[in-house]
Amino acid sequence: MLDSKNSKMCVEVVNKFGHGIQMIKAVEEMAELTQAICKAFGSKSKVDMENAREELADVAVVLAELQFIFGMTDKELNDRAEIKLEKALQK
Repeated sequence: MLDSKNSKMCVEVVNKFGHGIQMIKAVEEMAELTQAICKAFGSKSKVDMENAREELADVAVVLAELQFIFGMTDKELNDRAEIKLEKALQK
């Protein structure tokens, strides 16, 4: 999801602040995205949509950090995602 430069910076952030802090940060960012999605849903406000996009970027960052924290390679993440998507398409 993130390019190589940003992925490397995510590793630096985790190493700087620690796993626990960044895991809590991930939960907080995902909650903020949830709120932004709820507000943007059905809204025609450009401000609401822009806020949701900003929160989505925050979550992309913390997801990359979590991938590093949990030691998941890109291949493993994509393999697991493929299984989930195939199941969703079979429903």
